[in-house]
Amino acid sequence: MSLFNTLDSAVTPREAAAVVLLRGDTDPEVLLVERSMSMRFMPGHHVFPGGRVDPGDADVPTLNRAGVKNLRFVVAAARECFEETGILLATGPHPDDDTLAAARRAVLTRETDFATVLSRHGLHIDVSRFTPVGIWVTPPISPIRFYTRFFLYRANDVGEATAIPEDYFRRMGTPRRCPGGMAS
Repeated sequence: MSLFNTLDSAVTPREAAAVVLLRGDTDPEVLLVERSMSMRFMPGHHVFPGGRVDPGDADVPTLNRAGVKNLRFVVAAARECFEETGILLATGPHPDDDTLAAARRAVLTRETDFATVLSRHGLHIDVSRFTPVGIWVTPPISPIRFYTRFFLYRANDVGEATAIPEDYFRRMGTPRRCPGGMAS
């Protein structure tokens, strides 16, 4: 038995979701967060906001969900973005900044959950604004594994009150072409 055969079945990937928050069309920028050095998985790396799917993700108020498979992944992407950045990717009349910050703290400390925050403020996750763009499964050699679905959300389409601080974005620039026709 080889080391790789042992690792293949050692850790089952957890379901997760991430949001690729993109702003701009001609000179696009993408939202990246820097993971804390105290994190067990990928400490110090710049990543898209995201994380594991929670059981409560199926109970969040949504719009345009007809025919959407695996709704909980979309909701997990929106919830994780809110938890990690304070950016609420929801439709409806957003609360003021202080109320939103208090709601985020309450979710992070588990005083309340994401579904309750949305319901309390009459907000919904518009599933049609999250475009599936890929799936990534952590390699078997990793001691922590995820089955992650990625969703594109265009920040220039964010509604009336979703303020995104400038320093949250890292400039991507215009993708260059490389030999063989793939963007680098």
